[in-house]
Amino acid sequence: MRLFDDFDADSCIVITDYREFAKRMFAAAKKGLPSWWHGIFRSVEYIDPFRPPKGDLDLFCSKDFRFCYQKEIRFAWIPDREAKNLDHLQLEVGDISDIARFAKL
Repeated sequence: MRLFDDFDADSCIVITDYREFAKRMFAAAKKGLPSWWHGIFRSVEYIDPFRPPKGDLDLFCSKDFRFCYQKEIRFAWIPDREAKNLDHLQLEVGDISDIARFAKL
């Protein structure tokens, strides 16, 4: 319930088959991005900002540990080479009523 307040929302989409949703997201991205972009889909790692881990930090899938209750999973697309003038990309995944449901407060 706290997520509704955190994101100032009164409804959400609950994905019931995340594997199928990810498959559809990657297929949609493939249609809209050049082949030198590679997608990832993984759980966020929650980091103590006062005791960060040694070594490299995954900038795409790391977040302050005060948000660990969110249990977030992220998609990110990363280019193999420098990409200038980045713009938004709207993905069309089609009807997801077979793998998701709408929830409202």
